[in-house]
Amino acid sequence: MTLPSTPPVPLGLDAAGVEEMLKAFGTLRAAMRPEISKTFVPGQVVETVSDPAWYTELDPVWGNSWLHVRDPQFGWRHDLIPKDEARKLVGYLQVQVNVRAPELPPEKRN
Repeated sequence: MTLPSTPPVPLGLDAAGVEEMLKAFGTLRAAMRPEISKTFVPGQVVETVSDPAWYTELDPVWGNSWLHVRDPQFGWRHDLIPKDEARKLVGYLQVQVNVRAPELPPEKRN
């Protein structure tokens, strides 16, 4: 791997080395100010992973829900969702699942 710089800097990293570096950068960013916003502004353009692998399981201690989602760039994310937040998420997803998809104009169809 080579860092895109002038001049290019070669790095002797394999996949595991890159994963460790990303983990270290994530830990560093979490400690930096300003912190990442706790609110999300709907409608903004974002990078996305379509149909990511995911898994959920019950937290045996408190009965909350673990949500594990695979990101091809950063690996598996592991989030513990409290029961009340899980109920809200289920409600929002149920509403969205039941919304009819808008019709695409003829020029946008496959």
